[in-house]
Amino acid sequence: MNTRVMVVALVLVLGVAAYGCGPQARDFVGEGNVALEQGRYEEAVAILTRAIAEDAGATAAYVARARAYNLMEEYEKAIADAEHAIALDAKNAEAYENRAIAYNCLGQWEKALEDHSRALRLDPQFAKAYTNRALALAGLGRYDEALADLKRAKELDDASPWPHQAEGSVYLALGRYGEAVQAFTQALQRDATLVEAYQNRAFACDEVGDFQQALADANRVVELDADSPAAYVLRCWQRERLGRWEEARADAERSIRMDPRYADAYAKLGHAWRGLGKYQEAIDAYSQAIELDAEALEAYVGRCLAYEALGRSAEAKADSQAAALLDPGFAVLKAALASLGRAG
Repeated sequence: MNTRVMVVALVLVLGVAAYGCGPQARDFVGEGNVALEQGRYEEAVAILTRAIAEDAGATAAYVARARAYNLMEEYEKAIADAEHAIALDAKNAEAYENRAIAYNCLGQWEKALEDHSRALRLDPQFAKAYTNRALALAGLGRYDEALADLKRAKELDDASPWPHQAEGSVYLALGRYGEAVQAFTQALQRDATLVEAYQNRAFACDEVGDFQQALADANRVVELDADSPAAYVLRCWQRERLGRWEEARADAERSIRMDPRYADAYAKLGHAWRGLGKYQEAIDAYSQAIELDAEALEAYVGRCLAYEALGRSAEAKADSQAAALLDPGFAVLKAALASLGRAG
């Protein structure tokens, strides 16, 4: 489904050792690592900046602060700190890995692949680097190599959920949905709080027609990430798949209250209204989605069906043409029509 984003999570380097530091800087690096582990990222940056002020050659402080910036999604800063660390110690595998993670998050797959590979040459037992390199390989469409890296990551650290989570994401990209379900289940057996695995398993279960399990996973996403508008959109979609239109409408409206500019939430609200037979309300919701995102294919398809239901054939034809322009091969359009058609 074109509205779905395959959720992957990069495995960040944990617990950076306070190497290459003077005593005072070493203490600050230790405090910074504790703050990172507790999710206090801005505080960690401040502490690690003090470590660098105390000792400009504190490699570990730059490595740890690069990790903090990655967690804060400030990737250019992460790259800069990783490069400082590399300049101080060109054999620091964690520094290359932190820079690679930033490149991954920026979609700069070739650069990410190069740095992951450097980290692994320096430390062939670096399980997290295998997992993250697999995501870069997947980004380049090199799925067989990605799966080989994930196999190695599992051999090195089978207790970690992340290689299984990443493996499931690769299977999703390949359309191997049954195997994706199995991989996400393996991830959840290792960490029952992993939001990304529940979300991705919901996608995979939906593709194999197991809508009840998909809804159960969506419910779990809401429990674990109740402040996320996307969590309610996911559950809304699964409720719509089961024809639970009022509950779906409530989820879509809650998501919109949380983020009034969330185009996908308006598209899902349109589906719910259409399922309830409220075609003008559906058209209004779809129109809002399109206003926010002119390439909202799902909204054009849904509005086309709502116009048809009201006998407004010319407007329906215009939306079908707009959808065809967004989806020249018609594969997404046909799939969307097949599933959205359930709503009316």
